[in-house]
Amino acid sequence: MNHYRAHTRHPIVQSMGQDGGIGLPTPVSELVDRESEIDEVRGLLRTSRLITLTGPGGIGKTRLAIAAAAAALNARAPEAGGSPHPDPGPEPELADGAVFVPLAELAAGVDVARAVAAALDLSGLEGVGDDTADAQKRLVEVLRRRALILVLDNCEHRLEATAALALRLLTGCRRLTVLATSREPLGVPGETVWTVPPLSHPATVGRAGDERTPERPPDGTEAAPIRDAAWAAQYGAVRLFALRAKQAAGGFHLTDANARTVASICRRLDGIPLALELAAARVRALSVEEIEARLSDRFALLSGPFRFAETRHRTLRTSVEWSHQLLTSEEQELFAGLSVFSGGWTLHAAKGAIGPSAVDTLTRLVDKSLVTVEPTPDGQRYSMLETLRAYAADELERAGRTAEMRERHAAYFLELAERLNPRFYGPGQAQAFHVLDVEINNIRTAGRWFLADPELAAEGLRLAAALWDFYCCRCYLGEGVRFARGALAHADRAGLGEPSVTRARVVLGLGALLELQGKGFEAMHALREAVRLAQLCDDPTTESYALRILAVNTLMIGDPEGDTAELADRAQDIAKRSGNLWQQAFASHMPVLIHDGEPDPERVAHSWRLTSGTGDRRLLAYLRVMMSFNELGGDRAPETISTLNAAYQDFQDVGDRYGRLLALSTRLLAHLRWDEDARVAAMLIGKCEAAYAGIGSGPLAVFAEQIAQAVAQVRAKLGDDAYASAVLVGSKLTWDQMAQALSDEVRLGDECWEPDCPFGADGAHSVSPRPDVFPQPAPHSVSPQPAPLDAYGAGSPAARARGAPALEAPGLSGPPGRGPTEIAAAPDTAAAAVAVVAPVAAPRAGHHDSLAGPDTLDRGETATILGTLTPREQEIAGQVALGRTNRRIAEDLVISERTVDTHVQRILAKLGVANRVQLATLLAGRRE
Repeated sequence: MNHYRAHTRHPIVQSMGQDGGIGLPTPVSELVDRESEIDEVRGLLRTSRLITLTGPGGIGKTRLAIAAAAAALNARAPEAGGSPHPDPGPEPELADGAVFVPLAELAAGVDVARAVAAALDLSGLEGVGDDTADAQKRLVEVLRRRALILVLDNCEHRLEATAALALRLLTGCRRLTVLATSREPLGVPGETVWTVPPLSHPATVGRAGDERTPERPPDGTEAAPIRDAAWAAQYGAVRLFALRAKQAAGGFHLTDANARTVASICRRLDGIPLALELAAARVRALSVEEIEARLSDRFALLSGPFRFAETRHRTLRTSVEWSHQLLTSEEQELFAGLSVFSGGWTLHAAKGAIGPSAVDTLTRLVDKSLVTVEPTPDGQRYSMLETLRAYAADELERAGRTAEMRERHAAYFLELAERLNPRFYGPGQAQAFHVLDVEINNIRTAGRWFLADPELAAEGLRLAAALWDFYCCRCYLGEGVRFARGALAHADRAGLGEPSVTRARVVLGLGALLELQGKGFEAMHALREAVRLAQLCDDPTTESYALRILAVNTLMIGDPEGDTAELADRAQDIAKRSGNLWQQAFASHMPVLIHDGEPDPERVAHSWRLTSGTGDRRLLAYLRVMMSFNELGGDRAPETISTLNAAYQDFQDVGDRYGRLLALSTRLLAHLRWDEDARVAAMLIGKCEAAYAGIGSGPLAVFAEQIAQAVAQVRAKLGDDAYASAVLVGSKLTWDQMAQALSDEVRLGDECWEPDCPFGADGAHSVSPRPDVFPQPAPHSVSPQPAPLDAYGAGSPAARARGAPALEAPGLSGPPGRGPTEIAAAPDTAAAAVAVVAPVAAPRAGHHDSLAGPDTLDRGETATILGTLTPREQEIAGQVALGRTNRRIAEDLVISERTVDTHVQRILAKLGVANRVQLATLLAGRRE
């Protein structure tokens, strides 16, 4: 907001004096949180002769231009709140100072050149008549001898004329610098465009009680930061609001009690200085809580009390209208239509929801500062400031197009969710989940619109069916339950209560979500209904899925009817009938968990083979947890702990927050089983407790009693104070920090046990550097030849848990998978290191079958060479064969250099070779 003292020649302009003084307005209020921007623009003034500051209305372009020009002239810059610069005067190249030319309220018919001449007090000079060309010529003659900054303010409504004048002046006056402010660039050659950002504000702060805000993250597992006055005051938007509120009402102070509300106001107003100042002025009559509540109608609330403000800045609405009126009808139509997006959109989404014509017009809206664009790892992403979006939504409603655009938007995101759903169950899952994470606000908006329109009840069911597993994975449990129940109820009201495959899958999702919430008996009821519906619809895929989850849920609640084993067997039988590889693998997990005495090694191996064949890291990680849980009573401490660490890392990479918590809970029990460090155990307890509390649930019944015993055991060992301290530390660890802590322990014993089981039709492992080269089985189709995944190849879960890159989904944004030939041509990759020694299954107790070797060795030679090496030793041997140092290997595998050295010495001893050269020669199939 501009509040200037009156000046003699013009209400806003102080022209250059006879001695070339500074002709800049003097602001009457402090500029807040713009120090870095001033320095950056000042730097541009040293290297560019035309700089245009762009941004939406009210963002502070004028104030920043004045401050930067003053700083460039080494004059006092009141906006920065500093004292005069120590320099004796302006730099020589700007010795004639600056002149400020306001163009916003230029009268109709007044030429821009004449406005500049008036600001320079040249209107009385002979030769300056009504002709524009003549006026430009005379300006060039006058300014050719001057070294100054010409500040052209608010050029947007006279853009072409201003651009033409700027080009003429710059080509004719080599010592002139033009600093322009505009809502879009001038489009002149040599122009440097610099976008003025909003003031810093807590963009992620939401309303209290929103389970998706940082105060309560989606999985509720990170410590909630303190939202007090000190925290809020770090943001420039909050400081500006507090300062203006205190000026409006002397008794206002930013306190711990109102900090969260003020921060929320600043976030919802996008950190726009004009909006913040208009809101702060309201504290004379309203509390900050009342101001926040009324922001739903921000344009009515934020009308300015400033009598002498420029017309376009007297209300928030007039500020936006100023920009809107400069749009073509096509641009206005797209601007209104884009208001249906929540949380931004991609170019593909704009084309899908609005139409192909959106592309070129969208670019023009970006140029005019009504749409912002930001590069992301997934490509360009577009968005609107919330204030602009609210105005656009009003325009859409006024045009009577809201229902149409909402339906098109919702249809696009329904199609996206259904297209991504099959990728949840294969190599592309991490990328599919990531896409939904990015679009979650649009997905939620689409869901609300489906549930609000009786004619779209079927679409609401489809969206719930497509998303429930994503909600499970991301721990949006309460949201998922509400949406599933809402979709079912809405369908019933619309007369869509008949059995259908879609309805069966929504009920299945509801049961799965309820199970993860710890509501076992509610889950059992829903899952049995899902089985019934799937049977009526002859949908073996959904039936098998529901029976498998029902078996686990029944086990968790104590098997009240004694039918857990029967349910597990039925799930396997129906999965086979479905022909779906993923369902067969999923159903095969139950025999690993349910058994009398020791688990059957053949069943475990069978489950591992099926699961690996799906390429689903998440599913494989769940199997690891089940196998490790069975090992808790044995004596394989290092292997079991390492397997759990690998499962944790896979869950972390895929983004399965519940699976990550499950792995951590099992890891805690393993830690206690083998009497490891009690303080570490307490930290694990703290993290688990915080995570379960965050999702509004508790550990599964199978863990609950054991964890309760663990708490008592660890507390007794440490004492109350030390225990409480360690638990607090654990509760504040981020998941990444926890992963690092676990990987540090892996370095003490980093062999990860896997069952020995053959892969492939010939009983040998396949060399598969990346699992995403394999086709992903469709949810309802039979995979004619499931492509196996190697448990210790470069793309294996075990290898990725040790630092290899995460999987990418084919067909989204990831690169196509590389085959063995391409890997061989790129020996500088970790995959190539593994390819040197064809990976094998981890041997157990002398089992050395199921071997595969490189082309240079036959199967018998490979068995002789590699059969005695552990999987990690094979991996390191491959790295050594490529000539890598221990330090490089340690960095690649994320283990210590000392651990690598120990492994190398063991490898040399096992293979009977004297040095690394002999090892490389041996693995290459040659004899020295």
